[in-house]
Amino acid sequence: MAYQVNLKKSVIKALERINEPYYSNIKEAIYSLADNPRPTEYKKLKGRDGLGYA
Repeated sequence: MAYQVNLKKSVIKALERINEPYYSNIKEAIYSLADNPRPTEYKKLKGRDGLGYA
């Protein structure tokens, strides 16, 4: 794993309020970004350089 995903406590609490199976799917998708930060279906944010984060 080349990258690390860090989430704020407020984000974790918000995610935990989501019902299954959506919670597990979202959590898996977020943490999979550590292995592949630019999946094939990603979209670059408009008006940003190539960093992919705000």
